[in-house]
Amino acid sequence: MATDRPPKKKVDQIKYIILTLLSVGQLHCQNVEDMIKKTSIECKDLTAPNQNIYAVLKNFKVICLGEMHGTKEPAEFLIGLTKTFISNKRTVILGLEIPEKLMTQFHKQRDSIGLSQTNFFTEKTVDGRGSEAWFRTLNECNKLGVKFCFFDNSNSNRDLGMYEKLIDCYQADTNAVLLTLSGNVHNRIVPFNDAKTMGCYLKERFGNKVCSINHTNNGGTMFSRTSKGLKVHTIEPTDGIFSTSTMYDNYYLPNIFNITEYSGFLYTKTMTASLPRTK
Repeated sequence: MATDRPPKKKVDQIKYIILTLLSVGQLHCQNVEDMIKKTSIECKDLTAPNQNIYAVLKNFKVICLGEMHGTKEPAEFLIGLTKTFISNKRTVILGLEIPEKLMTQFHKQRDSIGLSQTNFFTEKTVDGRGSEAWFRTLNECNKLGVKFCFFDNSNSNRDLGMYEKLIDCYQADTNAVLLTLSGNVHNRIVPFNDAKTMGCYLKERFGNKVCSINHTNNGGTMFSRTSKGLKVHTIEPTDGIFSTSTMYDNYYLPNIFNITEYSGFLYTKTMTASLPRTK
């Protein structure tokens, strides 16, 4: 079952929070635009190393990236983050929301052929995770020599199980930086529907050394499961403060709004559906 939250009809979650702050007078529109313009870091190529982003993320031990499953941009940004840390001679543990038992063939044959033969990419996806974007991320990052951690599970407390698996992987090399990609509820650092998330458990352990990033955008497409089923869904563009404050199509923005759910945001002008991996 998918656990990432679909965007709101008119504005996504983060835009909604900012609009709420504006409406109660805690922020002024011009001030917000100026803050975004001054602090945003352009990402011309999401998959490329970015030393400006490294400067603001280098001291974190855990960086969790949230996505709508079946989209391309967050997975591409994860490639870029991995290259960024590797280029700075950092050891990377790359965690993805995949059950370990579905990756057996990849452990036996650590290349694109072994990856394409895993159960994860040969079985029918139920929520959009087994996508071309995730295949590319695994394949590209494998070439960089990262250590992988596949942390999804079927425990009664799924998020706690995710956390425990990540800690097991982290304990093997506590000098590494842990980068994760999951649905955008799991990486929240405050509870969701009164239940602790994976991000909450990580926050309790690592404190301010955890950075949780959410993907926000100006509309587009996604191959994801919603109340309307698993298919390509279209989110209509809605210009707002994220799209009008800079000329950047894509950028990283630290949390300048005192929003508690996440530590930073990946903004992309468009969100692009990534279809299931095919041989």
